[in-house]
Amino acid sequence: MHGAILLAGIVGIGAALLLLTLVSWPIRVLRRHLLRRQ
Repeated sequence: MHGAILLAGIVGIGAALLLLTLVSWPIRVLRRHLLRRQ
């Protein structure tokens, strides 16, 4: 049981990091375009 819980935690953390990178990357690109316009 402990192994399954640990595996679920690792998968959850990995999914959270993947979502953060997917969300933050477009925001960085948009910021660059906005800064270039100014």
